[in-house]
This record gives sequence, C-alpha cells and structure tokens, in this order.
Amino acid sequence: MANVSTRCALGVHCCVLVTLLGGCGPNESEPEALTRESSASSLVTSSPGEGFVHSAAHSKFRIGTTTSGRSEFGMDKIVGPEGVFATVATSGWAMAIPNSDAPSRFAGALTRSPETHNNTVREYFVGAGLPVAQIGTVNAHATMHTSSTDGDVTQPVFDSYTSVITRAIDGIPVSDSFAVAEFNVNGDVVEESVYWPTLPTSVIDDARALRTKLANPSLHAAFIAGLPDRFADGQVMIRHSSGAVGVTFQTAASYDVHERVQGGLFRVRHFDLQAHEFKMLDEELPLMPDKGTKK
Repeated sequence: MANVSTRCALGVHCCVLVTLLGGCGPNESEPEALTRESSASSLVTSSPGEGFVHSAAHSKFRIGTTTSGRSEFGMDKIVGPEGVFATVATSGWAMAIPNSDAPSRFAGALTRSPETHNNTVREYFVGAGLPVAQIGTVNAHATMHTSSTDGDVTQPVFDSYTSVITRAIDGIPVSDSFAVAEFNVNGDVVEESVYWPTLPTSVIDDARALRTKLANPSLHAAFIAGLPDRFADGQVMIRHSSGAVGVTFQTAASYDVHERVQGGLFRVRHFDLQAHEFKMLDEELPLMPDKGTKK
C-alpha cells in the first residue's frame, strides 16, 4: 500500500535538494566543460557492502539539450534548461531536481498503481548498477493536493508516486541509505536522490555478530542487562552518517532503541556489540516526533 503525503512527497528531503542544488528557478548556465561523471564515481566498492554511485550517464532525468558543468559548494553539477543533476564530490550522494518550469513536472503520473511504480523504480536503479541483493523494501509515497468542490468540500486529488528503496545487508537494515525516484507518464525521472555508500566488511561482521548474540537467550539477557536503561525493544542496524557536504563519514553496527522523552518526543540511542553507548555525528537530531515506539 502506498503512503500518502501532501505536495511535495518526502517534503523535507525535497527542500534539502533545492537548497543544495541552488534552487528550482528557470534556466541556469555556466561556460565550463561538461562533466557527466562525478569524481565520486571512482569510489572503490567491494562485496558484501558494495556501494553504488548514481550518475547522470545512467539517469533518465531530463536535464535538457544544452548543458554545462560546474563545481560549487562541494558538488559537481550538470546544469541544463530543465534541471540540475549534482553529486557531492566527497561522498557520492547524487541528486536531481527539475526547474520550476520543467516539462517533466507537468507530464502527469506514470501510473496510479503503487506496485507498478515501485517495480519501475526498482528495475531502473538495478539497471543503473544498484546491488539487487541489498534491496530491503520499496515503498511508494503518494503526492496529493486538495481540490474544493461546491459547498467548499475539499477532496484529495492524486498527483504522482515517489518510490523509496531501502537498504539491507544479509537482512540487517542500513537505515541511512536510500534510492528515491519519481517517474512520469513519459518514462522520464522527474526527481531522484541516491546515497548508497560502500560499507566496510568489519562493520557488517560486527552487525552479524550482534544479531547472533541477541538470538541467544542467555546472551540476549546479559546484553539487555548491560544497557544503562535496560532497553528491551531494539533492533540491530547498520548506521552511517549522511552524504552531505562537509560531513566526515562514520559507520557502525548498532543496537538501536527509541527512548521516549518529555513532550511526546523520542530520541534514538545507539549501543555497540559490548552494549556500550555511542553517538553518531552531531548532525543526528536528538529529538524527533513520537511515532509510538516502545521504551
């Protein structure tokens, strides 16, 4: 079933893209040599934590016929009359957003079926090189707007789907990786964003060892007893920092727990294989809206 949101789908994420790419105004230009491959595309990958760096060369995003390249704010950009494709040079986070007047925005949805859109996005990224064995889930998020009728009764109107691919390695979620795209009726990508970094084998081994420990009743009890607040409801995860400009890459195996705090909020706390608490980089928000998770 599709998740429903108002315009735009994954709104905070969209705002981040707009900021990084320098806005969604009409045409931009820069008389520099065109470079369709980011320097981040040379990142070394290896199994089982093989990464994936999306590139404009394999993208179905419409940039436009006349393009130029530029590097600014830590990003390699391809700028065209219909939009911008950019890659964070140090991390490989790739993103594309159309200009406000881009034809792709107004072409109409690819489909009204979330399953069809999910399959299209999945096949698209796998075809571009995303490791199929690492796909966790694929979820369609519906973009809607409201329309008034006679008597001022508002009705939701479907606009499009955006599908989000999550990552898992050997069944262990990698909650900070993602591949997101929206297709229109012409088979063009309207907007996309991908961050799927290479993960070291040592971190994957730690996550597997943590999962094995928690599957053993006596070891599980000892681990929980070693936590400072005796959290019983947690999940083994592989965590990593964001691909934003200026962020030093960090990754670790974690037993993640949600702690309720005052004001109906919660925070995520991380514990390693020895039940020692650690923190991700300062970019991680300490408090988030309570989604009903248990303490």
